[in-house]
Amino acid sequence: MKKTNRNEPLNKFLELNKKRKPVSFHMPGHKYGRFPYQSKSGNFAEYDITEIPGADNIQSAEGIISDSLLMISESYGSDKTYFLTNGATAGILSIMKYFSNIGGSVLVSRDCHSSVVNGAVLFGVPIEFIPIGFVNGIPRPVTAQAVKKAVEASKTCKAVIITSPNYYGLAADMGEISDYLKSRNILLAVDEAHGAHFAFCGLHELSGLNNGADIVVHSLHKTMPVYNQGALIHIKGNAVNYNEIYKIVGMLGTSSPSYPIMASMEKAVSCYRQYGRKMYRNLAAIVGESMNNIIAMGFAFLVNDDFSRLVIDVSLKNANGYRIYEKLSHMGIVMESCDARNLVAITSPSNDRSDFSRLEKALKSISGDPTASEKSVSRDISWNIPEKVLDVHKAVLAKKHLLPLDRAEGSICGTIIVPYPPGIPCLYPGEAITGEAALQLRYIVEEGGVVLGLDRGMIPVLE
Repeated sequence: MKKTNRNEPLNKFLELNKKRKPVSFHMPGHKYGRFPYQSKSGNFAEYDITEIPGADNIQSAEGIISDSLLMISESYGSDKTYFLTNGATAGILSIMKYFSNIGGSVLVSRDCHSSVVNGAVLFGVPIEFIPIGFVNGIPRPVTAQAVKKAVEASKTCKAVIITSPNYYGLAADMGEISDYLKSRNILLAVDEAHGAHFAFCGLHELSGLNNGADIVVHSLHKTMPVYNQGALIHIKGNAVNYNEIYKIVGMLGTSSPSYPIMASMEKAVSCYRQYGRKMYRNLAAIVGESMNNIIAMGFAFLVNDDFSRLVIDVSLKNANGYRIYEKLSHMGIVMESCDARNLVAITSPSNDRSDFSRLEKALKSISGDPTASEKSVSRDISWNIPEKVLDVHKAVLAKKHLLPLDRAEGSICGTIIVPYPPGIPCLYPGEAITGEAALQLRYIVEEGGVVLGLDRGMIPVLE
């Protein structure tokens, strides 16, 4: 039996991390409490209340919560907005529950968050996948052509869920996709978790809310100065029943929401609504200067749609992304993620010039380090949609056992497998495991990546 650790390991780690004073190029967007407004975030407990008199009730908002949501809705240009203090996952699950009530199947872009499929399993929603492409191992957003082809091939499609922007700051052609789906009376939901800041930084034209989407989910904590788990679900237009969504959000969300999380969302939106454009112009200038300095060292950048999402290509330096990520972390520079050839940085106005200077200095010091070079042949990860052998609902309930990856070819996957990178599921329950998929999973693990769903390096398969 494992001995119980009575030394408060969680608190110990958080305290040690605080003392290190690392540079944050990862979520949440407040970057260790650098709020761009006057904040008393250090006195967190003083604001942690329940539904005391005057505090309203999120389950039946008629007072300050209702007023706050009205301001936030107006700021984003939605018709209705609701708080999610369980993260964007609660919003995605709410959408899947709503879709289960309208019947038919749901088409889902293959780069969806795992909560989409979890919602399908929980609520019995038939789903079909829309394929996406990969370039140099980087997943590309679903295209309008792929959506049209999938809709025309489906006989029961009533709704579509797409992810835009993706983890690498690439956005889908929302306007063309939305126009087509409206012509077919098909609902469109957008997992816009990584684009909550678009409304305030000059990228509003990329948002689903500005392109006819019916439901949009934002994860504010990813890019804005908001506490973790702070998210919103927006409704636009008349195709979705507001009251039904509100009821479902209440069912799936906590009845004891965090007032500090809600307050941080209100404060961030209010601040960005007034000063966001100026703050992001300043950030863009700093980012542009830093990019030029890093390019001069021999690195390259992915050309994407979100200037605040930096994807540094280290392959021109014959370097390994996993190694450099680890070395940067040891030097107090924590990136959001990495793959064999790229480092991903989430930047926000809470990052200052000194953060980028430290990144530049660190990259310069390790760019010639031979221990950062490749130790194996680089592979560009690309995932095709596997053959569906068994319905996902049945596969989840089936008996399973573990197999080593090198023996998994031909078996049926028993769980959701999510490799980081790229942070999107590559195998779902009921899908056949190909030899190429097993090989690529082994490569990610061996190179230092993380694969959620594996158990001690083995994969759960159906008996």
